[in-house]
Amino acid sequence: MKRKTIDEHNAAGTYRPDRHGRHEAAGALLREVPEPYLPDMSPRALKMYYDVGQILVEQKMLKASDVLTLQSYALEMDTYAAMMERIPIEGHTVIMNNGIEAVNPKRKIAETALRNASIMADRLGLNPAARGRIKGAIAFKDEEPQKHDPLLSLLKRKNNQI
Repeated sequence: MKRKTIDEHNAAGTYRPDRHGRHEAAGALLREVPEPYLPDMSPRALKMYYDVGQILVEQKMLKASDVLTLQSYALEMDTYAAMMERIPIEGHTVIMNNGIEAVNPKRKIAETALRNASIMADRLGLNPAARGRIKGAIAFKDEEPQKHDPLLSLLKRKNNQI
């Protein structure tokens, strides 16, 4: 038997806060992008946070438990952009203290930030494969999931070929 959500209990008038864990609210879908938790984000990181957050809200994929991941994603992308801006100015290679020419260390920082952002993008569902996995598991309670009937689709394909 499936457990009722807090919203279902509220609607039925049977909600008792003492019987529900705090973790249930963390899994709730958000209908707007909340204020970021971490202070002192750059303007570029804040813009990324709100822009990507709005996309996730519109796709009905942003959960309360994803807000810190979204914010971390925005910070990593900001780090990547900041480092990549400096590389053409400073050069792709730099002379180290010992006189040896080496790849600019900002390049390594940028690559690491991009790798971290890519991992977070997967968790948030920002690429098609991850989005399919996540969206299949998330739906608003008022939406009826569409059922796929393999026999019906086979018959439709067969009728279209005739």
